[in-house]
Amino acid sequence: MAIIKDLAQVLRVYEHGNTSLVLVVLGRHSGQLRLLAKGVRKWTRKGFAGGFDLLVEGELLAYPRRSEGLWIFKEWDERRRPELGASLGLLRQAAFLCEFTEAL
Repeated sequence: MAIIKDLAQVLRVYEHGNTSLVLVVLGRHSGQLRLLAKGVRKWTRKGFAGGFDLLVEGELLAYPRRSEGLWIFKEWDERRRPELGASLGLLRQAAFLCEFTEAL
């Protein structure tokens, strides 16, 4: 597979080591992807200062890894960050939808 560039929303974030994350994203054209984002928890890493929250939308650049099912996360351009913290009910609904979508 080739390098993909797609609009995506973050469904889930897992910690991986001290500085990396594993992200589950839902892309508009690529579908559900699991990405290894190396070093994104470092504050000095440009472009990732806002972190990754539930349903954050952005433009993703990733490429496949030969040895595993995880893709390598290269770039992220955040477009929209929903205000889920304003309402506990809204946050619960968003979390349920993300888990449901990941399970499909």
